[in-house]
Amino acid sequence: MSHFGLDIGSHSIKLVQLAREGKNIKLVAAGVVQAPPRGLASESEQDLLKISETIKKLIADAKVTTKNVVFALSESLVYTRLVSFPPLSNEEISSAIQWQAEGYIPIPKKEAELDYEIVSRSEKGVEVLLVASPKTAVNKYLKVITAAGLTPVAVETELLALTRALAPTGKTALIIDFGASSADIAVASNRQLMFTRSAPLAGEALTRAVAQGIGIEATQAEEYKRTYGLTASLEGKVKQVLSPLVAQMVDELAKARAFWQQDHSQLPIDMVVLSGGTSGLPDIVPAIAEGLGVEVSIGNPFAQVILDVKTGQALAPFAPLYAISVGLALRD
Repeated sequence: MSHFGLDIGSHSIKLVQLAREGKNIKLVAAGVVQAPPRGLASESEQDLLKISETIKKLIADAKVTTKNVVFALSESLVYTRLVSFPPLSNEEISSAIQWQAEGYIPIPKKEAELDYEIVSRSEKGVEVLLVASPKTAVNKYLKVITAAGLTPVAVETELLALTRALAPTGKTALIIDFGASSADIAVASNRQLMFTRSAPLAGEALTRAVAQGIGIEATQAEEYKRTYGLTASLEGKVKQVLSPLVAQMVDELAKARAFWQQDHSQLPIDMVVLSGGTSGLPDIVPAIAEGLGVEVSIGNPFAQVILDVKTGQALAPFAPLYAISVGLALRD
């Protein structure tokens, strides 16, 4: 690959650079750093410059060897729709998208960056994944990235990247990315993104619940959450606080599965793949598996990458954090 993947999150910034050597994919560089306060949510020029400077330092520390970058837009800034058309040619689909886009997105077409890809064809018709984002949001990312001295070569959504990194071949999977402020949910069938949904429950909400439920400061609550999770340790106090919120997460996943299968009963969900920081919550895997009645696992974004033993051991505790940046780096 002649680029690296850059994931600018609200709490952390991650990057991964990969290289193809014959049939193998090898790791060139990887790094993660805490994001500056306010991050891309800010409109302040000074705050945006801090992000650029943080990215520049991370690139230097990780020893990235290219200025070409593929980056992802936050799912909160993206509108994704699976649109059905009758059997049309590629040219006809392109024209139809341009004429009908405003019927599928909640913003005027002139204010949006549009993209799409054909996900399936049959005698009955064509299914197209339509993606749109406000131009103002895309331009803010571009401003930060160019100020860091980088050359953007492509932009895509976080869930497209996540699908590339984690979706299994030959199965239909529900993939969930537990971020700091939201949980982004995707359905991927045979490694093709088909459906997206977001839920407000994620890492920060769990930390606040522990802090309020036990009566401790946020920093200690975060430590308790990560250490005890849904286990019986600490007399089950953390589990007691977190269980209702995890139950809500399971309910959101069940709703996403039901909505998907309304129109795709021939493609039932085979498994659930977890990603993001909260996927490491102790005993969250059996809790979700019990609630949904399907196989649940924590995705390994480096499964397609050859790592030496030392590097693999160093990255293992943080692997779920890198899923989006690995997916971006894997883009052809």
